[in-house]
Amino acid sequence: MPNYQDLQAQIASLQAQAEEMRQQEIAEVIQEIKEKLPFIR
Repeated sequence: MPNYQDLQAQIASLQAQAEEMRQQEIAEVIQEIKEKLPFIR
């Protein structure tokens, strides 16, 4: 059974992964918008 510190480390790792994915999704949406509206560069 994991202890408190192990769980906190897992939480921090998952939060970092979630933030990375969020940033990637934002970049993809921005790219999609730029492709649809070519005058925005």
